Amino acid sequence: MSGTIMEQTEVNERIKNFKAEMRRYRIPILKLSEEIGYPAALLSDILFLRKKPDIMLLRKIEEALKGSIQDKEEVRTAKPRGTGSTLPLETLSQSYPSLSCAYPELLNELGGKIKGIRTRLNLSEVAFGVALSPVVSPRFIREIEGNQFVPSLEHLIQIADLGEVTLDWLLRG
Repeated sequence: MSGTIMEQTEVNERIKNFKAEMRRYRIPILKLSEEIGYPAALLSDILFLRKKPDIMLLRKIEEALKGSIQDKEEVRTAKPRGTGSTLPLETLSQSYPSLSCAYPELLNELGGKIKGIRTRLNLSEVAFGVALSPVVSPRFIREIEGNQFVPSLEHLIQIADLGEVTLDWLLRG
């Protein structure tokens, strides 16, 4: 019995390391799920320790993370020094469509939850927008937090991952 507990502890530790690397290198669950060929919901359940993965899946996640990290390192080292992390020009002037919802009270809570995640992480609107992929402008972050717009599903998943909350909590409470 203790061997099983030790194995599960090792698996949990590997998963925690995966999450730390994903945060460090800003690798979204959606991108990782596409690389390993598994649904993002399943990958999210595994990363939040709601489901137990098999060894083959852990290896696939590890290999995909290594590849993504290498890609990010190559981009980082190829970038000339002195060029700060700035927002792409198109995100500053981009307009985003408003979405309607059958349950408007949920949308009123969404902006507050997202702002709570951002402030808990001590991120500015600029830094929070840059943490998302594709990058969004600080104006768009303010509009999301002000309940003027709903982010895309891809961004909602990334925000939930950043805040280490479930998508279900973010959307429904």
